[in-house]
Amino acid sequence: MWTICLKNSKKIGVSDIVIPCVDQSSLNSTNAENLFIKSLTEVLPFAEDYEINLSLETDLNPKSFITSNDFGRNGGPSWS
Repeated sequence: MWTICLKNSKKIGVSDIVIPCVDQSSLNSTNAENLFIKSLTEVLPFAEDYEINLSLETDLNPKSFITSNDFGRNGGPSWS
């Protein structure tokens, strides 16, 4: 599903997709956070291929979120 969304987004000129993770969509458990990270990690290469930025709107602590995950390290996707 994500690949179709990203492909079509590129076709119509979308450059940014905001993923809300607040309020009703808050990642309020370790299981929810792990599932989200797994899904995001799988879709990131496609977003990079289509040159689409995925922006997170989250109520998580940024330092603990970034440092507890492997984003941008060990050959993984980079976050800037």
